[in-house]
Amino acid sequence: MSDPYSSPEPLKPRRRWYQFSVEGLLVILAILAACAGTYYRATRPTRDDEQRAKVVEKLKALGDALQKHEDAYKKFPKVLEEKPANNPAS
Repeated sequence: MSDPYSSPEPLKPRRRWYQFSVEGLLVILAILAACAGTYYRATRPTRDDEQRAKVVEKLKALGDALQKHEDAYKKFPKVLEEKPANNPAS
């Protein structure tokens, strides 16, 4: 008499739902890369505008600081200038 719990052929391992093929993973990565590129192109002008606004704010702060210095000392701060080199060719 045969054992009722044994099967006549060996059991095949079941494929689980989270097992992906290499091709499937490459397709998913390509889709994600395309989405990231689109997102970067869409947000780049916003970042450029933010950077431009920061530069403008810093220039305004520099102008205010120069104006306050001129109000306090009645002259602008001295600027360090490079002395021209003694160049006989010019």
